[in-house]
Amino acid sequence: MVKAKKAQAPVVATPAPAIEPQGAQVGGNAAGAAPKVRYATTTWGSNWVINNVVPNPKRGKSQARFALLQSGMLVSQYTAALVANGLGNATTAALDLKWGIPRGQFTIDPPQG
Repeated sequence: MVKAKKAQAPVVATPAPAIEPQGAQVGGNAAGAAPKVRYATTTWGSNWVINNVVPNPKRGKSQARFALLQSGMLVSQYTAALVANGLGNATTAALDLKWGIPRGQFTIDPPQG
């Protein structure tokens, strides 16, 4: 006895989703909620200065990392502090900074002079 092949649905091409630029706000404001914020782009160097640090808004493991941030601290000093305290590495530091900037937790400014 020969089995009949099952009919397959035709393949329809679907367009690729639009890619949002880094640092852009996306999402709707359907229920009055704030729009989602993407990561900031990395445009700073290790000698740039972290300023305007807000009181610690974090919980869990990130709370200990955020506690190391101080206004006037260099990006390289924050990275060194994470490593010295066993809380992360350069990648962790970069991700923390990229996350906090668009959320207004601090600013990173170029060196003076």
